[in-house]
Amino acid sequence: MELSHGDTWRTYPKQKRKERKNLSESMFYDVKSVNRYNCLFNFLHGARGIGKSFSLKKLFVESFLKDGSQFYYLRRYREDLTKSSKGFFDSLQEQGLFEDIVFTKDGGKNGGTFYVNKEPIGFYGALTKGKGVELPKVKYINYDEYLIDKSDQYHGYLRDEVTQFLEFYESIARMRNVTVYFTSNNTDGYSPYFDYFKLKKPVKKNGIWAQNDLLYQEIKTSAEYVNAKYNTRFGSIIKGTRYGKYAVENENLHITDDFLKKKPPTAKCTFNLQIGKNICGVYFDYCKGEVFFSCNGNKNMITYTVVKADHTPNNILVRGGKCYHLAELKKAFAFNQLFFDSPKAKNLFERIEHLL
Repeated sequence: MELSHGDTWRTYPKQKRKERKNLSESMFYDVKSVNRYNCLFNFLHGARGIGKSFSLKKLFVESFLKDGSQFYYLRRYREDLTKSSKGFFDSLQEQGLFEDIVFTKDGGKNGGTFYVNKEPIGFYGALTKGKGVELPKVKYINYDEYLIDKSDQYHGYLRDEVTQFLEFYESIARMRNVTVYFTSNNTDGYSPYFDYFKLKKPVKKNGIWAQNDLLYQEIKTSAEYVNAKYNTRFGSIIKGTRYGKYAVENENLHITDDFLKKKPPTAKCTFNLQIGKNICGVYFDYCKGEVFFSCNGNKNMITYTVVKADHTPNNILVRGGKCYHLAELKKAFAFNQLFFDSPKAKNLFERIEHLL
């Protein structure tokens, strides 16, 4: 068959397909576990390779073949699209699925279209591109890798990102119920989406919290998958490490109990530091020579920010460390005198520590 749209997906030797198909399907994630809740916005966090993307791509193809519905694959930055869109459906045909279909695509870092036998099945683009356009057949949106690893000092959330996403969503949905899957590895314990939608950490055994058309799932890794992963050569290397706990067992990559401590009543708020929508308080306990960083600030105290995107008429933007208060905060951190009254407070501080 002669193709008119972009690159053709490569085919795989039947022997490889057979070996891959011998893996038990039960050890991998199935998005149907959350679809039964019928929520509009679904936040899915899971270990690497557990099957989040595979399950969604399978859903997209099945839905298209059933009723012609389409999907939109979204990333934050245009630079993320080139690699992530290439070979988008490879994993499905690796498993011997949809072998009679020819998948193609066109476009590049500025976005493009996916095709099934020359018919458009979906689209891809970046949130930084701005508002979307009305796409009446789009039924699903997958915002992939929406969490940012806080160790990445070169990329951050966009200014007022949640609003930018909602603008993008509204441009496409136009009063239709378009289901969104926000997917990510468990790289961070905070994002502006958590605060904006007041998402709560799941406490039920199934790892799901659902309320008001919002769903948050921490995907529980099956024992079968853990054993299979650790029995690989790479798995044997990372077993017992923090990375292994994150990549295989879906534990948060960066959260530890170091420097977590209850703030005593003798600690008094001296100033605030705004991080995103959070007004965090910095409390000094002069009796013990300790400093506490809390998500609960004091509106009567002066508020600083070190992030230009967070600068408002109600705070003072400080750049280059020219501030006595922030210098004292940085000094307390350097001399192990800074403590955090919650994991969220610690996570927020670690996001801006390099800017102090």
